[in-house]
Amino acid sequence: MWLIMATIRLFLVMCSTIFIEFNYAERMNLTGGLPLVLDMEGVSGSGYAVKLMIGTPPQQVSLLLDTGSSNLVVACKSFPIINDTFYRVNESSTAQIKGSTVNIGYTQGHLSGSMVVDKVTFANQSIIPAVSVNIVCINEATEFFINGSNWQGILGFGYSELAKPSSVITPYWDELLISTDIDDVFSIQLCNVLNRSSYKVQGKLTLGDVMNDQYIGDIFHVLTVNHRYYEVIIADIDINGISLSLDCKEYNNDRTIIDSGTTDLMLPPRVYDALVKQMVDLNLDNIPIAFWKSEELICWNKSEQQQWSRFPNIGISMVAANSNWTQTVKITLTPHQYMRLVPTFELKKSWKSQSENDYCYKFSVNQSDQGTVLGAMAMSAFTVVFNRTSKTIGFGQTTCANMVDYTNKLVTSGPVRQSNYSDCQFIMNDIDHSTVTVIAYIVIALGIVCLTPLLVIALFSAYKWWYIRYRLTRRHRKLENDNELNSNELDERRTDELYER
Repeated sequence: MWLIMATIRLFLVMCSTIFIEFNYAERMNLTGGLPLVLDMEGVSGSGYAVKLMIGTPPQQVSLLLDTGSSNLVVACKSFPIINDTFYRVNESSTAQIKGSTVNIGYTQGHLSGSMVVDKVTFANQSIIPAVSVNIVCINEATEFFINGSNWQGILGFGYSELAKPSSVITPYWDELLISTDIDDVFSIQLCNVLNRSSYKVQGKLTLGDVMNDQYIGDIFHVLTVNHRYYEVIIADIDINGISLSLDCKEYNNDRTIIDSGTTDLMLPPRVYDALVKQMVDLNLDNIPIAFWKSEELICWNKSEQQQWSRFPNIGISMVAANSNWTQTVKITLTPHQYMRLVPTFELKKSWKSQSENDYCYKFSVNQSDQGTVLGAMAMSAFTVVFNRTSKTIGFGQTTCANMVDYTNKLVTSGPVRQSNYSDCQFIMNDIDHSTVTVIAYIVIALGIVCLTPLLVIALFSAYKWWYIRYRLTRRHRKLENDNELNSNELDERRTDELYER
């Protein structure tokens, strides 16, 4: 009997080994066309979207590519801004409704939806297979969709630690890594407005590597830390080479991330104030202070030549990879990156006093209470390589038709520093000691206020218990004494009676 069981077990092991090897071979063959380049498109200020196919039969949707989140979220009903383009769950034979509710808040907007599992792949390609993915099916949304953006949800390309409701939800990119032999590398090339009459933007998402025709010169790699967001360390920010001269921790308070889903360059309050002040101090002709505070636009008539050379460059120096924190990589943002062309529909909605005959620009740098964010505008002069295997992010000078610059180097390697830049990383424990002291005193005072009444009650109860016990003890002793006296008197009486007899 044991011989038969051993033979069956050996047969099963052999079958499973063959099955695994067959699956591995099949998985390897699926991605023979890598690296795969996918087109993205959008509208100025509204992000860059990539087309996906969801369900069986496939339904095409456009999703904002977002490296600052991890969930795949898509509208599952009609919303006023997106009309009738949405994912119809009941029309997909492969959809599995999980039923759990998920709430997600973004920098702009909030949504609530139910969890669904369905087949997902990229549109207009035959290399990447459809894989089953957790999808947040948007049922309610507040200030989430953007008018004129033409996207119906978000494709999060961040780490799984950011996934909602928890990191057990596997993001789409991670599912692809499990199902295929794609290297854990992708690159993003965001091209700013190519045609000012249409306000359209275009870009490329490359899976598995970066294409040589997407950058000129070298790619410079910067260090990433924590690996929850695509977090980097800024060592300095300058305007035309003049540093803001802040403690480098300020630049990274409380983190610095690369986020394609955010439009502007976002800076912590102190950094923002210092940058705006330095811009104002340049005293550029006919540029109001309100422009640098994003309160006004500057406009040129469409027939006028726009004088970009009047405006300064913004330099951002980040800690380089493989340098033991002693060297930096500097990227240079020209006015094309930090001045955003405002589309006509946005002019009508938010800037009603402006003429539609003008090209109007907004200062695309804003204040943030959630750290520094290098958004899509800051990324648009570069091809950005997210290498999650080496835990680095590379910057190469873009080849976008309207952004290519063969005369100026917008990405350079900084000088080596004798003392390293590790002190630039913001750590939550690095809070001002005076603040900690004040908080400690407040906690102690609250403790005294709360505990004093309890202490008084406890002392009073202890005293009362001791007093009652004391009284009972005295009473008990008195009774014992009385009993002893009575006993002595009785003995004396008996003695007297015997004596009389």
